[in-house]
Amino acid sequence: MNRTIYLNGEFLGSDFAKVSLFDRGLLFGDGIYEVTAVVGGRLLDFALHIDRLFRSADDIGLPLSISKPEWRELHERLVCSNGLTEGIVYVQVTRGAAEREFTFGQSVTPLIFGFTQEKHLCTGDRLQKGISTELVDDLRWKRRDIKSTSLLAQVLAKQHASLKGAAEALLHENGIITEGGSTSVFAVDRDSVMCACLVNCR
Repeated sequence: MNRTIYLNGEFLGSDFAKVSLFDRGLLFGDGIYEVTAVVGGRLLDFALHIDRLFRSADDIGLPLSISKPEWRELHERLVCSNGLTEGIVYVQVTRGAAEREFTFGQSVTPLIFGFTQEKHLCTGDRLQKGISTELVDDLRWKRRDIKSTSLLAQVLAKQHASLKGAAEALLHENGIITEGGSTSVFAVDRDSVMCACLVNCR
């Protein structure tokens, strides 16, 4: 499982990475993340993902010390260093380590890390045969447009679906499909393509 990861300005082996037990991401889920698909060694829709990362950071008052071009360089170096041809790049930013208090000051240094993971995104039976799904109540918080690292509702929904023999949970609220447990949902109705609201829909 050892691979090259990024941690606060350094690229190093994952076996040597250390994160404080007092990090607010661990204690409160006080952080954001993004996942970018990689196919053929190339990042897919990177600009859209990084724009959302910046929007999420702004919405929770979390400063980002890395510019968008630097984020791209970080992603590309992780892909290259790990020889990734198909899979994902995961990046996460937390508010950093501090004493356990719900409120936060401005002196905490954010924690930034990223890693790659091999996944079969374009191969396998799922693309040809589809998957089974299980309908599950959407119990997530209202700000679903923020890519919060607090994913307990999704974890429980997908676990419930798995125990029912389904590959994915279809989340619904008031009779409306909102998203998959870890996927986007699109529906085609004649000449229209429908999806969940892409921004804050409160």
